[in-house]
Amino acid sequence: MNSIVTLASLFGLMTLLSASVLYFSFKGKMDGSGKYFLAAELLMLFALSQVITTNLAPATRQPIVFLLGTILITASDISVLFSIFSLTRTVKFRTYIFTVLMVVIYCMLIEYARIKIDSNLPALLTAIPSALIALVTYMVCTKPLDHELKSNIFLKWITYTEVILLLLALTRIASYFYGAPILPRNPPAPAILIYVLFTATCIFRYISYQSLRISWINADADRINPLNQNLAKAIQEKNKLLEGLISSNRKIGISALASSLAHQLSQPITGLSFQIHTAKYDLLKLQEAQNSVRILDKASLELEKLTDLVNGLRRLFGRQETEFEKINVVDTCNKVIELIKPTLEANGISLATNFESRPIIIGNMIQLQQVLINIFNNAIYSIGTTKHEYKKIVIEVSEGSKLASISIGDSGPGIDPNILPDIFELYKTTKKEGLGVGLWLSKTIIERHKGCIKVANDKNLGAIFNIEIPLAGHDEIQGNK
Repeated sequence: MNSIVTLASLFGLMTLLSASVLYFSFKGKMDGSGKYFLAAELLMLFALSQVITTNLAPATRQPIVFLLGTILITASDISVLFSIFSLTRTVKFRTYIFTVLMVVIYCMLIEYARIKIDSNLPALLTAIPSALIALVTYMVCTKPLDHELKSNIFLKWITYTEVILLLLALTRIASYFYGAPILPRNPPAPAILIYVLFTATCIFRYISYQSLRISWINADADRINPLNQNLAKAIQEKNKLLEGLISSNRKIGISALASSLAHQLSQPITGLSFQIHTAKYDLLKLQEAQNSVRILDKASLELEKLTDLVNGLRRLFGRQETEFEKINVVDTCNKVIELIKPTLEANGISLATNFESRPIIIGNMIQLQQVLINIFNNAIYSIGTTKHEYKKIVIEVSEGSKLASISIGDSGPGIDPNILPDIFELYKTTKKEGLGVGLWLSKTIIERHKGCIKVANDKNLGAIFNIEIPLAGHDEIQGNK
């Protein structure tokens, strides 16, 4: 038995075990990613059978057998690509079938080249798609849509395996041009190392994929993955706790504005009362009906302001809705500014706004308002710790090709550099009476919006918080740094 048969047999045994574990762990009810990966393992099993057969029985080295083996191994690589891609994306099955059909046509061309041009040419022509598929799979691994998936160590391991497979494919391409093409049939001793590395890498990829499915929860999945039921239940409990913390933090944030809100409520009420009194007086005299209409219009406007404010408070204090929808970032900021303005005036803080555009995002307005209120409250507190006469907060909204950005800077002393790297961690705070929950919740909320929040100290201002959220229609997550 030659070395290739031994390696292929070992590889086949590990592939069979991996496929069995995957199938029986999911109890046959696999999601799209699991089905594609299982297909990749089964295709690889048949491809290895072809390699073993052609090495043990040279008489089977026929064009149809070579064609079948090339199709199987290339389709296996394609299936792995679709499996990783469909972890967080919807993939139409007909797209997969169409891709496999393109593989079949390409492999038929390879066999034609073997017969009509050069018997060693398939070594080059099969390595090229292997390199391309490994490269595309690597790119898919580095740009997942789920933030938790992006930081998963096992996805990173799969990424590393794709790099190794890419290098091995490039080595096979180079071997053709140096006159010693690497083929899975009685290869020279140095080439055995290539197949050993290929076998070990593929087996490691099997282990990494199953570890990934055990350690990662797909929040958008219709059903719980049987491999990680306990983890899924723990995360569900964590999410319930998180919803409670968000609700509590929302009330705490608004309570800091209570006195200013009382003043804000009293202004339209007082104005309304005065305007109505004046209208009554004019109507009693029956002299200037037009003037009375104008005064009543003013009273109506004051009443609308009061109604809007009360409705805004009801939404903030009421039960939080978790549905996401299209929202205007500037409108969201303006609603918060209306709430925060009396507090700024009471503390002698000026507010500068710079809204370059009016980006639309997919999100929850109440949750986003909560994040902005947390940042504003921190800015007000920070400014209050200084004795400078210059008290200012600047809020800017801009729009890029894929992201909406909100920047909030204050004239406070900034954040202690020793705390800055961990400022978004739970229980980290710069306030004496602070709980260290607000910024952590803010980060969690923004990540739910598939965005990121960062903070830095600026020499002209104090701390500057920057929020980036994908525009409506753009799903890419921007990782926190």
